[in-house]
Amino acid sequence: MMRLSVKEYDVDDVLAEVGQFGRYQTRLYIYFNVQHAILALVGLSIVFVGAEPSWKCARAEDVVVRDMSLGAAEQIETVLSDSEKCSLYEKRRCSVEVDMPSATIVAEWDLYCSEFYKVALSQSLNFVGMLFGAWFLGPLADKIGRRKVYLYSTVLFFAAAFFSSVSITYTQFAIARFFIGFGGAGCILCLYVILLEIIGPDYRAMAGVAMSAFFSVGLILLSGIAYVVPGWRLMTLIFTVLGILHLSMCSLIPESPRWLLLKGRTEEALQILRNLAAYNGKPLAQGAVLKRAEIIERSSSIFDLFSFSSIFIRTTVTIAGWFAASFSYYGLSLGVSNLSDNLYVSSMLMGIVEIPGLVIGVLTIDRYGRKLILATTLLLSGMACLISGSIQWCDQYMETSMGGTIMVLSLIGKFAVTIAFALLYVYTSELFPTEVRNKGMGLTSVAARIGGILAPFISLLGNYSVGLPLIVMGVVTLITGLLSFLLPETKGRSLPDTLQELRNAP
Repeated sequence: MMRLSVKEYDVDDVLAEVGQFGRYQTRLYIYFNVQHAILALVGLSIVFVGAEPSWKCARAEDVVVRDMSLGAAEQIETVLSDSEKCSLYEKRRCSVEVDMPSATIVAEWDLYCSEFYKVALSQSLNFVGMLFGAWFLGPLADKIGRRKVYLYSTVLFFAAAFFSSVSITYTQFAIARFFIGFGGAGCILCLYVILLEIIGPDYRAMAGVAMSAFFSVGLILLSGIAYVVPGWRLMTLIFTVLGILHLSMCSLIPESPRWLLLKGRTEEALQILRNLAAYNGKPLAQGAVLKRAEIIERSSSIFDLFSFSSIFIRTTVTIAGWFAASFSYYGLSLGVSNLSDNLYVSSMLMGIVEIPGLVIGVLTIDRYGRKLILATTLLLSGMACLISGSIQWCDQYMETSMGGTIMVLSLIGKFAVTIAFALLYVYTSELFPTEVRNKGMGLTSVAARIGGILAPFISLLGNYSVGLPLIVMGVVTLITGLLSFLLPETKGRSLPDTLQELRNAP
């Protein structure tokens, strides 16, 4: 009787033989990226949901009328500045009059003037939720599996989005935004890790960067949908329904075979790879077996990410990189109202400019490497923001306006930081071994969320000095770009599985 020859594979060997980015990975890639676009719609909808509508200071009979030919309400609207209007409103000497009282949360819950900070607070709470989600769900995914945490997080995300659309009070809305962030963190972390652990090394970087293009598409669609849909509640509800329909296809999602191997569940990992091979039209040999990974008996912790010099440098520099990229990306995205009078156009431009940036990222990341592209884009973004902020500061003392130049430089800054932000997802997943990959992604994501928490408030610095928000973003990003040169290059290298592998690496 003839015996089947036995051939041992690791995961990368299997992918090299049956397809590093075949039909199976393509189907999964499309599924995850549709959700990525929906995450953008919900996460950044605050730009329009929390927009301050044009309003009148009406019924102010006790105000001294400067031009007796005008009625009191018309007089105030004509000659008073925003600060004067707010002063009257705060003293209850006039009431707000808007065309659509339920168009935004500002109009519906009277978040004008001194109450307007609550809009920024609700978005900061969203990032606080992402911070706690990354801190809690990253290690949980390493413990119980990527697939389970992804599904739990997705259900929570869309449940919270629905709750926000039917909120009766600002407090309920703010709580919902927190849980949107909490669930969103788990979605994004596991989405990236599952995909990048099942795509071969030749396509991993390109696929990771290109994923961010779908987030950009979501941002572009957001501007169009907000322009067409009347009212923030209906808009949020539409996004929720899209997410629930998408979730109905969750049976497509496999567990990560790399994670299964580390947990000693070799047969389950092999079955997933056999399904992948069959769907790609390149069945795996009958005698194939997977090399048994070093089973992790001990429980790893966050402190392992600082346990020896090489991983310490990787951890600290990527923390700085994620903070700076998030701080600048969301600072520019959420501060679009300060760059142009037309919120819809400026927001759409901020989304459109990301697409060519990501295309350039895809075309250059495997040619020039992760480290050089990351450092270059952070430095370019920092310089653009610093120069733009300096011009904006000088512009207040000049007779001619340079608003167009400021807008172009800000778009260059967004273009560059988009590449850096997208690259960080790929680069970080390659820098950390499988044993602690989700912990590393979770910790660096926490740094990103701290940057995001601060971003909604960065525009408030403009009340003290025009241009200061862009200058601060520029300085932070420039410093981080220089630190990026300390990281090792990971282009074309296999993913490490254990900390010991990394410790023994040359």
